[in-house]
Formats: sequence, C-alpha cells, structure tokens
Amino acid sequence: MTPSTRSSARPLALLRQVLIACALAVLLSPLAMARGRDEDPTAPMIVLQSRALAREDRLEGLALLEDYLAGQPKPELEPWVTLEAGEQRRLMNDSKSAREHFLRVQQSFAEHFLAEAATLGITLVDSGERPSANQLATMGYLTAEGAPPSMDADRYRLLAMDAAANEERPTKLRGYTSKATAYAEESGDALVLARLSKSIAMMHAAGPILPPDPEPATSAFDLATQALEQAHAALLDGDLDQARRSAETFLATFSESPSVREAEYILRRVEAGDPVDGSLVGVLLPLSGTYAPPGQRLKRVIEMANRHSGSPMKLAFVDTEGDPERTVELLESLVLEKGAVAVLGPLLKENAAAAAEAAQALHVPLICLAQAEGITKDRPYVFRGFLTPVQQVAQLVEHAMTKMGFTRFAVLAPDNSYGKLAAEAFGAEVLQRGGEVQQQVFYDPAAGDFRKSAVELAAKDYSARSWEFHKLKEDAIERGMDPDKVVLPPLVEFQAIFIPDSYQRVPLVASALAYEEFAVGEFKPKRDDVPLTLLGLNGWHDDALAVQGGRYVRGGVFVDAFFPSSEELAVQSFVATFRQEFDSAPGTVDALGYDAARMVALAVAEGPGRRETMRDVLAGIELPDSVSGGRRFDEQGEVIRILEVLSIGEETIERWQPEPDPEQPPAQ
Repeated sequence: MTPSTRSSARPLALLRQVLIACALAVLLSPLAMARGRDEDPTAPMIVLQSRALAREDRLEGLALLEDYLAGQPKPELEPWVTLEAGEQRRLMNDSKSAREHFLRVQQSFAEHFLAEAATLGITLVDSGERPSANQLATMGYLTAEGAPPSMDADRYRLLAMDAAANEERPTKLRGYTSKATAYAEESGDALVLARLSKSIAMMHAAGPILPPDPEPATSAFDLATQALEQAHAALLDGDLDQARRSAETFLATFSESPSVREAEYILRRVEAGDPVDGSLVGVLLPLSGTYAPPGQRLKRVIEMANRHSGSPMKLAFVDTEGDPERTVELLESLVLEKGAVAVLGPLLKENAAAAAEAAQALHVPLICLAQAEGITKDRPYVFRGFLTPVQQVAQLVEHAMTKMGFTRFAVLAPDNSYGKLAAEAFGAEVLQRGGEVQQQVFYDPAAGDFRKSAVELAAKDYSARSWEFHKLKEDAIERGMDPDKVVLPPLVEFQAIFIPDSYQRVPLVASALAYEEFAVGEFKPKRDDVPLTLLGLNGWHDDALAVQGGRYVRGGVFVDAFFPSSEELAVQSFVATFRQEFDSAPGTVDALGYDAARMVALAVAEGPGRRETMRDVLAGIELPDSVSGGRRFDEQGEVIRILEVLSIGEETIERWQPEPDPEQPPAQ
C-alpha cells in the first residue's frame, strides 16, 4: 500500500470516531441514564466508557470496571458492570474469571433482565469454538437483552457456522451472519472482528452469505476533509495566504470536527513562515531524571548511526524529562521554530501517544522509539522503529505452530499490564491460527514463590479429582509405598507453556513448575513423561537465564530482534564498533535505535526537502544491512521484521535448531 493509500484510511477512522462520539453523547445523557429497565436497557456510562477504552487497551477498560466493583458499586449499576467485566475477561480468554462474573450476575441478580445475558456469557465460555447442540439451542432462544455487542457477535457467529456446517437454508445463514457482522462492527473490538473474519472465510464455501456493501454516502465529514486537504495543499505549494484562508474557513465551518487541532497547526505554521530545514531531525529523549541512562545511551547510538551513514542529518536533541506535555511542547518547537523535517522519539510509552497525535496533526514524520501498541494506526505520519510485544508474539506463535508442530498451549503470566497484554495477544494469535490455549494462570510478579500458581496450572483440585487420588493411594499401597506421600500429578493436555516475563523471574517460575511435577526443560518426573517446551519473549534474552534456570529452562524458545552472536557480517561489524565506542556489548534497544536512525538518515540523504515528501520517502525506504531484522516499514508504519528464534542452551543463549530426525543419518 502506498503512503497515499494509508492516508485514505484516516477519514474512515475519524468518521468512526465522530459517530461514536455522537452515540456516546446520546447514550450518556442524563435522560438515558434515568430511564427504567422496561423503557430502555441501554448500558450505563461506566460500561460505555470501558468499552471505548478496551478498543485501544483492553486492560484499561477492564481495570475501570473491576476497580469500580472493588469499591462500593451502586446497586443499579452493579449487574451491568459485573456482566461487562465478565465479557472483557471472556475476550481475554480468562474463562475462569469470566465465569465467576457471569455467575455473580445470575445468582445475585436473578430477577434482573441481565441474568439472561449472563447465561449467554456462561454458554459462550463453556462452549468455546465447539458448541454442543444444547449450547447452540441456548444461544438461539435466549433474548439476552442488554448483552454486550461482542457477546451477541460471537453467539450469532457460532450459530452461522453451525448453519453452514449443516447446509441449512441460505437465508438463515445470511441472517445469522448479518447479525454477527452488525454486532461485531458495533463492538469495534479487534479480536471479535478477527474471529468473525476467520469464520466467514471458513463458511465461504456455502455460497454468498453477506449482502453487497451499500454505496458510500457523502457526508459533512467528507466536506470537512476536502476543506482541510485544500489548506494543506496550499501550504505545500508555499501559498501561505491561501493556506490561512482555507484553515480559517475550516475552523469557522467545522468547529466541532476532530481535525480542529490540525487546522490550528496550519495557522501556526503559517504564522511562523512554515520553516523547513531538509536535513534537521529532532530527537525527543529523556536526557535527565529517572530515565536519563537509557536516554543518554540512545543519544550516542543515534549519533553513531548518523556518522556511519555519512552524517546527512543535523541532529537536534531535546530533553523530554519523561513528561508528556513537555514532549508535545518540544515537538511543536522543533517543527514550528527550528523547522525539523522529521522527529525521532520519544522513548517512553507514556509520552508516545501524545507525541504521535501531535505529529499527525502537524504533518511531521515521527519515528517513534516506544513500545506503545497501536501508536501508528490510522496515522500516516507516524512510524515506529522499535519492537512491540504483539509483534514478538505473532512470530513466536508462528514458529511454535509451524516449525515445532504445537497446537495446544498454556499461559503462565505475571499479573501486570505487560503480562496481560502478552497473554491476550498470544491467545488471539493462537486462535487465529487454529490452535487452542487450554489453560491460563496469572501470578503475582512480586511473589517469591510461584508454587501456588503452578498448582493452579496443574489443576490439582483434590476434591474434584478425589477418585483419581484414592486410586493413586491404593496403587502406592500395592507397591509397598507410603500412601501419605502420594500427590496428584499435573493434568497436562498442552504441549508448551508461554511465560512472558523477565530472565530474572523465569528460573523461579520454572522451578515451581518442576516442583509440581511438570516435565519442563530437561527435567522429567517420570521416565516416560513428554517434555513441555517453555516459550517467551525477548525479556528472556540474557545468558543468566541459562545459568540460573538450569535444566528446568533448557530448550526453552523465545524471539528477539537482535542476536549479538549472529554470524552475519553487518551484525558482527555493529557489535565490534559498539564495543569500541561504548566499552560494552550492545543490546536489543541499541540495535533497534541504530537501525531506526539509519533509516531516517537514508531518507534525509535523498533530500526530500518537505515533510510531506519525507513521509513518502520514509514509507518506501529500504535498509540494506539491518542489524535488528527489519529493512522497511509496512503500510501501517511498523517495521517489517524477521525475528531471531533463540533457545536456552547449557550456559548461553543459542540460535534455535530443529530436533534431528532420527530416521535421517547425521550429516558427514
């Protein structure tokens, strides 16, 4: 997709925002909130707010709900909030917690009309992707008034799949699919939409199932977009007077538009004379305060990258001090006063969203150095030079399923924002590829002992498995062993365990798994145990993991953008130069910053002159000798990377190698 195509997606995204804002204005009004159950089962404000948050960050949306429930919730709001919390947990694949929320609505609010929606939620949790005939019947007859749109989307999707599988009437199939599509679009939830897209592709053999798309209607939003484009075109042509008139007309006519900030920036550019220095690149980094050490180190890396590229960039470093408001002020100064043609940074996630929003409105290319998810989406002027957890998860799951043949997984993750984000991304990616996450447990990252979480993962419920426990004791007596020392073995139907944590904590987690008799790494409680493979992300990348984790982590697999022991000439040259410059070994952040700076340097060297042209050049740039696995940006401004697949050896991190085929003779 060309840069202009990326730009065309922006009006649609903004139009959605306008429609959502209008809907929220009605739904959140005092009148709507005051209506009774019999008149209008509209979700209350806190539920709508959580859904809006969850579209960007599910954890934020869920936290809003569960924090409210942990306090003193109002009786009229409690069933709504509890139901929505259960739905968000269901979408996170946290079936246990989801079920608890739904049961609470059923049992504590049995007379409330939302009890039916809770029944639907439990049915969806219990059925997964393979509902029984009874579960399908339940989905079909429940009214489920007030159910979240994501819940209705999944139930009609499953009903449609059943209709297609049983070759039922096309009208019935189309009806279910149309309902699923409408509810999925209403939810705006990426996971729900992905599930529906996959299911529709699977049902396509049944024939046409969706009506043709309606012709797009001309709207006031289209007119606003055209007016703003005219102002930008005048600015690009150097006609500052026309740019001012167009921007002022836009502000007078479309004062409620989401693009007001963009028009105001045009006026500020005009007032400043729209200065542009085609070789000046601003760099936003925390150069003082808590995050000064990584900021200062990255500053030197960027300077080194510029020298290695022939010094085409004039670098203007500014200290964000880790503050979002200051970051935006500095960005504005770099563009409006100094005339920067592009900006590198910021580094911190907290600053990234504010900087990205301002850069898009200013029409200045921003090459972000933060991990914040979704930062480039629908922002043609925003690129990212760093690696995100979701990008890692995608390639880890691809490798685990296609190269290692795994289809069944468990997740054991820290109960923090990073762990939950990684776990949700992992579950969605596995589902998208036809696999299954069979068990998911979150642990307190501050705990020193993780055996309790290992017991939960092992499903060592002595009450539920009492017959099995009794039989094991009888067997022990028959063999002359002490029956009091008998313990339940873990219930294991999965092939690998995903642990998105740091190299410091993974050895403790792995040892807890071994203590509860999981066959992990090279440890086998019983001779015929099938070993489980541990999977992780680049937080594992340290030789200390191999040493401290020992046999419990050996053979574990993770991904990273940078492998300093690579035999590739570009990597070895970078490592040697870095050691000479810094007197230390480079890490992944160093490699990512080095490559991001070189991509900008290559674009500047082409001499685009204008920021708009700079954006187009960046979108098509190709880095010939990447050290971090990425050579160019994709259509969303993310670097397309081929990550290193690494493994835990006896004492060091190694490149992953497939197990030798026992039927093939060894290479001579």
